[in-house]
Formats: sequence, C-alpha cells, structure tokens
Amino acid sequence: MRLICINCPKGCQLEVTMTIEGLKTIGHKCPKGLAFAEQEWFNPVRVLTTTVKTTDDKVRRVPVRTTVAIPRDKIMDAMTLLDTVVIVLPIKVGTVVVHDLLNLNVDVIATFTMQPSQGYKGVN
Repeated sequence: MRLICINCPKGCQLEVTMTIEGLKTIGHKCPKGLAFAEQEWFNPVRVLTTTVKTTDDKVRRVPVRTTVAIPRDKIMDAMTLLDTVVIVLPIKVGTVVVHDLLNLNVDVIATFTMQPSQGYKGVN
C-alpha cells in the first residue's frame, strides 16, 4: 500500500507491506510515519467535516465536524445519519449537534456561530 503521511509537514511517501515478520514501512523520516502507517493499515480513521440542515430559509446549512476521528468504514453511515439532522438557529461554535454519533463515543459539533438569517460570525 502506498501512503502519504499526514502527521507532519514533511509528507513522506510511504510504502507499507505485511510480511511474515510483521508490518514493514519504508520511506518514513520520523517515528510519526511509522505510527501513521500502522494506523492506516489496521484501523484507518478520519475526522468527518460536513454540514447539517437548518430550519432557516436563508442559512440553510451549518458546518459541523466530529470531535475526534472515526473509523473510515463508518463515514458513510455517519453521513446518512447527519443528513437527517435539522437544527434551529442560533447556534454557537462548539455546540454539540449530535451526541455519541453511531455509538462511537464521538460528538458532532458546530464549527461556526450562526445566527438566524445572518450567516456566520466566524470561528471563535
């Protein structure tokens, strides 16, 4: 498997293979690359950033994200669930929109403060 490490600004190009001795990673320039390769091989995770609907006619969607990374194979399930969420404005940055997403012990929070029909107020 070929990967580009995203754990530091170097962006090392990694080659990861499973051998009889275990996971073999080449191309890393720091220990973070080894950890990244192992995570991607055994349990890839991502922070999910998306939007949810509102009841407001002018501010139709609010940007949200998960508080921590979730398993990559749960992303589509999470998106399906979040597509059903509708919130009422106003909402403040950091407000929990969905608690315990998919029983993963992860919350989904608003990433902007939004007022009714006024748009975003910026990241706090």
